[in-house]
Amino acid sequence: MSDIYIILLACMPLGVIAGFAAGLFGIGGGAVIVPALYFLFSALDYDASFTMHMAVGTSLVTIIPTAISSSLTHYRHGAIAMPWFFSLVGGIAIGAVAGGFLALSLPGDLLRKIFAVLLVIMAGLMLIGKPKNGDNDPEINMFLNAAYGVFSGIISALIGIGGATLNVPYMVKKGLAINKAIATASLLGLCVALPASFVFLFTNNAAAEHSGVAFSFGYIHLLAAAGIVSASMISAKYGAKLTHSIDASKLKYAFAVFMVLVAIKMLF
Repeated sequence: MSDIYIILLACMPLGVIAGFAAGLFGIGGGAVIVPALYFLFSALDYDASFTMHMAVGTSLVTIIPTAISSSLTHYRHGAIAMPWFFSLVGGIAIGAVAGGFLALSLPGDLLRKIFAVLLVIMAGLMLIGKPKNGDNDPEINMFLNAAYGVFSGIISALIGIGGATLNVPYMVKKGLAINKAIATASLLGLCVALPASFVFLFTNNAAAEHSGVAFSFGYIHLLAAAGIVSASMISAKYGAKLTHSIDASKLKYAFAVFMVLVAIKMLF
């Protein structure tokens, strides 16, 4: 079977799962997409020196439309905490650019291990503190949020995620209701994916390092991205709707378990 058909047959179902997870957890789908693409590209015998980088770069591109889809659904429910978004977005965008360059400077195997370890750590962070269901927004520390945004942006772009695995626990810990934190993280994921994607697309000599891979540009596999996005745009809406009908504590533990399972699969 042609690699083209294999990629499409694998990536469209992946898009359904990733999109639903993106809407439900606000994660942008990267925690699902990166390991899946890593194993897919490895099975297709792509050069191991750039396989993980391509998985991360492709994941970041797919987050853009998925984040738009899920964010619009959250916005219609009035769940996005705009003051929190504006206090975090500047630092996140700066950090995303730095994280993209950092990812491309690391060996692929090290990048894979970093991905798995960070997911386990972030799952633990998600379980700290009691989730809140109230409507009152907590006080915002602008300086702290800006600094945290830089850190979050670096880590998110480094491993190809939308950043909710860092941003949701942080906002919940600061007192924001988890449903609002997830909704806000969906929009913030767009602000990670856009600048970081440009780094993976246009870094000098990126394409030359894997010129034998069809349908790729820079460190992004365009065909895989198209297959994922075509399905994730639809399923993200349903995941986002479900967020607003699930008990906060159950949502929080489901989010943490999901991250641990993905990390174990990726590491071993």
